[in-house]
Amino acid sequence: MITFTIDSIKKILPILISETKKSGNGFLFDDGEQIHRVIGLEPKFDCFECNGQYSYETIGYILKLANDIKVSFKVSGDELVLS
Repeated sequence: MITFTIDSIKKILPILISETKKSGNGFLFDDGEQIHRVIGLEPKFDCFECNGQYSYETIGYILKLANDIKVSFKVSGDELVLS
């Protein structure tokens, strides 16, 4: 089990991206009041066309937690921005 907070999400993000695809991933999110089981991490994409080719860029993530809770965020440089 790995428990993380919003302050440490940037450091654990690469691990979350690869490991949350597995069921029973063992991650817990502490929001300061309660600890929630992490269900998954869904990237948000922006699709754009350039010279006849479509490109996709990750513009943020949705952290899916137990009890239908979702936390939307993006990493902008060194900052984590909740949206």
